[in-house]
Amino acid sequence: MSKYPKNECALPLPVTTQQGSRYFIEKPDSGWKPISGSRVIAFQRGKLCIPEQANKKVRVAIADIEMNGNKPTALSNLTISEWQLDEIGFVDQAAFTARIVEKIDGGDGESREAKFTPEDLESIKRRLGIP
Repeated sequence: MSKYPKNECALPLPVTTQQGSRYFIEKPDSGWKPISGSRVIAFQRGKLCIPEQANKKVRVAIADIEMNGNKPTALSNLTISEWQLDEIGFVDQAAFTARIVEKIDGGDGESREAKFTPEDLESIKRRLGIP
């Protein structure tokens, strides 16, 4: 039996923020555009293609955000990856898998992670509505 009453088992810390993720794809003609998580998964699994970007690399961003209700309040992490597309416009599964295997085998994956610029950061924050 605990010496603490039931309502005092956890530290009384207020929950003020929630965490979430938002996804973006960079369009050559219009910059970063929001994309749903289900579409990102469909691209990764080879179920969805971008024919107009065939044989090119596309950049995809994952923005980890803090939220108050449904409103993003802060960007806590930004990861940008480059995906090589095949001749039809699907994600090149061999390249995608090689990156995953590299990380599993202890590689840092840095050579395959795209660096983001201050312009990328500002554009994504603007899309999120974060000052």
